[in-house]
Amino acid sequence: MNLKKGLAISLFSLGGLVGLASADDYTDLVKLLEAKGIFTHEEAQKLIKLHEEHLAKSKTSEGGESLTSSDWKRLKSLAELKISGKAYIHYDYTSNAPTASDREKGAFKVNDAYFEVRRYFNNSDKNYFRLTADVYTSSDGSNVFRLKYAYLNWEINPFLQTEIGLVHRPWIDWEEHHAWFHRFVDKTFIEDADGAHLVVSADYGIAFKGNYKKASYMFGIYNGEGYHGTEDDKHFGKAIAARVAYDFTQNLFGALHVAYISNNYDNETDTAIIHPLVGYKNRYFLVAAQYVWDNEDPEQGSSYTNNGFAINGDLYLKPLMGKPVTLFGRYGRWNFDSSVESSTDYTKADRWQLLAGVQYEWNKYVKTALAFKHVHYDISSANTQTGKNNKDTLMAAMEVKW
Repeated sequence: MNLKKGLAISLFSLGGLVGLASADDYTDLVKLLEAKGIFTHEEAQKLIKLHEEHLAKSKTSEGGESLTSSDWKRLKSLAELKISGKAYIHYDYTSNAPTASDREKGAFKVNDAYFEVRRYFNNSDKNYFRLTADVYTSSDGSNVFRLKYAYLNWEINPFLQTEIGLVHRPWIDWEEHHAWFHRFVDKTFIEDADGAHLVVSADYGIAFKGNYKKASYMFGIYNGEGYHGTEDDKHFGKAIAARVAYDFTQNLFGALHVAYISNNYDNETDTAIIHPLVGYKNRYFLVAAQYVWDNEDPEQGSSYTNNGFAINGDLYLKPLMGKPVTLFGRYGRWNFDSSVESSTDYTKADRWQLLAGVQYEWNKYVKTALAFKHVHYDISSANTQTGKNNKDTLMAAMEVKW
């Protein structure tokens, strides 16, 4: 028996065979579960109709101790609460690296472990408060707790919702659900330390989001330092970011992400980002390409521009071999402006990366991957600690969600 069928039987039993709940109480509970996506509209209407028929029959017969109003309030409060979690578990082995501390290093670690609680309001899946904790392994090996999301999500109208608190930035969550499905293996290119390394996924602020026909959109005002940075700017000193995505056809889609991060404190740098992406996905493969333009304007000195691009793809083998196997890869390049590029510091050198892997989805809760990532830094190997101007990492990764 699947969960949906079992829940439907339990609801009918609670509403009728065990005790006769009022039509309003039962209907509210079923509609709430429909709003959360547990039942379709047709399934919900069928349950409500069955309950009404059972109530009508019960008026001519005795028996059954009715559930009290407080009983149904408790049941409804349980349906309004959602608890879930997700973890990224790794074993990474780095064979080559520019720094001695990273070379020949292998370790098990938990990149992220999320614990999420949502409390829904007004029988709607659009009105809720979300609290997400993130536990991860730090560079010194200790387990660190930090808050990832804490916001009120509220529907303003059918085309617009708002997030207030510690909220989503517009890009990373969208990309990991549309163009890069392997964030449990490696981060998106724009956040990757060996990619553009420009933005984070969450920040303190207020954001607005919505959908209209084939378009989706999100824009917001944020502190700008991210959920793990300190806000120390003077005056306005905030970030403005936005994303617009559009499905041109059933398979072809595109998106544009723009951001301006104003830093008004202690000789910091203002940042402007323009970031388009286009992709194509069907049941056999996915291919996506993106370009990142980054203008940096320091309080002292001249402005400069960095840029880069990435191309990633998936090959889905399930239609061919019947197994949920995916081959995936990504190539990306990041170029620093010549005025800031370093010939001795590999972190400020032009670089390119190549990542390739295979993923297996065991069920809807667990998937695993084996991947190899090569990063090349455009500096002389003589200017590094180890005599290596590249980093090679083998990653065994698992995502568990519940």
